[in-house]
Amino acid sequence: SSAAVWNTLCEFSVRCSPAGLDGKNVPATDATTRIRDILDSDLANENGNLLQDPSADADPRASIRGILSLPVFLLHVLHLTRGEQVELNPRKLVQTFKRHAPVSDEEKNRFMKHMRQYREWLDKNIVHHTEEGLEFWRDMNEGTEETTTDRKSLRQFQSMLAVSSGEQQRWVLEAYRNASGRNLGDADFLAQLKGEDLARNPIGDADAFKSALRYPAINRYWFWRLDYILWELYQNSPASDLFSGLESGEKAAISAYRFKANRSIEHVHPQTSTEPWQEEDLHAFGNVAMISASFNSAQSNDGVGTKFGRVKDQLASRGALESIKMLLMFKAADRSEANWSEETANRHGKAMIDLLLRQVAPAPC
Repeated sequence: SSAAVWNTLCEFSVRCSPAGLDGKNVPATDATTRIRDILDSDLANENGNLLQDPSADADPRASIRGILSLPVFLLHVLHLTRGEQVELNPRKLVQTFKRHAPVSDEEKNRFMKHMRQYREWLDKNIVHHTEEGLEFWRDMNEGTEETTTDRKSLRQFQSMLAVSSGEQQRWVLEAYRNASGRNLGDADFLAQLKGEDLARNPIGDADAFKSALRYPAINRYWFWRLDYILWELYQNSPASDLFSGLESGEKAAISAYRFKANRSIEHVHPQTSTEPWQEEDLHAFGNVAMISASFNSAQSNDGVGTKFGRVKDQLASRGALESIKMLLMFKAADRSEANWSEETANRHGKAMIDLLLRQVAPAPC
């Protein structure tokens, strides 16, 4: 029945397979049931918390879940069926479906077909939340391992996109449409995603870009993008001068780095200090990093030495990093509070901005 198909497609902790849908492109029996009726049915009432409250889908008990909430997934499918006029606001899910619900039998069948195809494509090509971090289904459940740099880079780049995007996760829908629903190879899909990301986040004028990388106006996206660039650069060129002098545990932490939805901007030299810096240097890109709110609240206006000490503690206890950029700030100061000066911060900031410009900005014609 279409209700059974609906349940299968909306259960994100279990991989969707063609066999689970009888291998058919369009579920035939009750496929012409109005999607609006499904939303208004007992089935919708049973899942009403998901339909009405997008935050409720993140069940902390679930070991695996998609990066799309159920409301966002349904809106993406409706967008594929209806086009650009569909608003991708999960808080208006029911209203949007009532406005744009498929009416004809052909439209209803097309919706269910898009729903199945999109769900299968997500499972094959897009990372999922797991207890260990963001992973591909194929690496978790098919006995495979990440054996290539392309596979690792694809996972990391998607992870960066997932944590840096809003709840609508528009990049997933854009990637599906541009790939025409095909399953691309890792290298080709990575190149596609990078091209789409560049189009969404153009650097434009270099001087204007440099000026925009200042607290508090800085777009947090660039912290995530920089950490991806640093991670990828280390995979491809571990002997780069950027990583010279790193200890073995620090190198291992870069390799194992996992993207998180950190959104708290930390000033290494604190904003309140007995040795105040010039405002221009204090809020410059060289003196800030993005970390978790809990890590930032623990640091508050602590001194540089305490903040660097917590970086060391995290490496020692968990072999983990809040930010690759912050590790390089630690290294730039030779791991010493006394060496974190305005000159050191500005030198670090220039190196990071130059790296962004080289890696992201289009080459001049």
